[in-house]
Amino acid sequence: MEKGMLNLPTCYDERTNGVAIGHLLWLHNIVQAYGMYEFGKDRYKMLEATGWNKKKSFEDNIAKMASFNAGRSHQSDVDLSGALSSHFDAELLKKKLAECHEWLNSKTDE
Repeated sequence: MEKGMLNLPTCYDERTNGVAIGHLLWLHNIVQAYGMYEFGKDRYKMLEATGWNKKKSFEDNIAKMASFNAGRSHQSDVDLSGALSSHFDAELLKKKLAECHEWLNSKTDE
């Protein structure tokens, strides 16, 4: 049984600092398994556009997120260790999140 999506907190969990972990893992999987690069890139672009403001509180940032595509993209400066403490392979998941960002971030077009 695939366990990759088990025990993942949502972006509404403060330990994630708003990062959409499950959404990013899903994007990684659809690009890797089905080659849905353009689809993944379009979805990732919406996560990049959340407008997260580090000067505002977590609650304020969450309140202004779009509910249809909640969360923000991978952030290399966010420590997800606490958020992933219950995941069966947190290090592999962090690697996949970084790969997803590498493949899909808006700067890959430049």
